[in-house]
Amino acid sequence: MAIREYHRATRCDLGRRFRSCRRPLLGRCQYCARGFCEQHGDRFGDRQEVCRRASCQAKREDLERYDQFKARTTAHNDNNLCGIESCEESPLMRCERCGGHFCGDHLRQQLIEIVSGLERTPEIQRLCTYCVDRLSIWK
Repeated sequence: MAIREYHRATRCDLGRRFRSCRRPLLGRCQYCARGFCEQHGDRFGDRQEVCRRASCQAKREDLERYDQFKARTTAHNDNNLCGIESCEESPLMRCERCGGHFCGDHLRQQLIEIVSGLERTPEIQRLCTYCVDRLSIWK
């Protein structure tokens, strides 16, 4: 392994605009795969490693909100109501992303690009409004 490649594998990839900080690695981001030091990322007790880049932090925060959303949706669905908290309509169909049941006003036909290995295939899925709003975070 060349010296440059070795340092890249053991040094922080984040930092200044034109030059990385080069401190020893603390972890590797589970979202972008960049290595980070103690100043540029966090390791969590549940074995998560996330760098401090805004897009990676947004994904981590989104997953926390998503778990809460799914719990609220399940509670609403248990009462035969649409999964959106403020809606009192009966659910008609299931969201193909989160699995919750929603009324017609809270479901959308959405063109999604499915990635399988190196192939990208467009597919139309039925998603709730909450899952549609999350798509921009995960592009």
